[in-house]
Amino acid sequence: MPLSDTKLRSIAGKPYAGEPELSDRDGLSVRITNKGTISWQYRFRFKRKPARLTLGRYPDLKLKDARELIPEIRGIIAKGLDPRQAWKANNEDGGMVTIADCVEKFLSVRAPKLKKRTQDTYSSVLNLHFKPLYPNE
Repeated sequence: MPLSDTKLRSIAGKPYAGEPELSDRDGLSVRITNKGTISWQYRFRFKRKPARLTLGRYPDLKLKDARELIPEIRGIIAKGLDPRQAWKANNEDGGMVTIADCVEKFLSVRAPKLKKRTQDTYSSVLNLHFKPLYPNE
């Protein structure tokens, strides 16, 4: 039986003792933790082996949106590509804010309102000490 938004809303964020996995359709399912965290997963076969791809969490990824991702993933599989690798490549940064982004934003928005020597000090400290701590971000 396909999932409904009503069922997912009734489970989300509440203690849950039911089945840990509920199927929707077309290989789409949700995994539910005891605390009511719901994660979308797509089950598929790649090179004759069963595999899973985690798509996101409910309610960040709605039922309708999760269902709309399935044809795209199937297209990737039809091309002979591993959808897990394609998914990772497409969502690697996923709009995450990095330390470098924060430093640049601060220096462009806040620093111009400060005195010149203060701007130079902040720029020096942020670029010399914060950015190198997180080089892969």
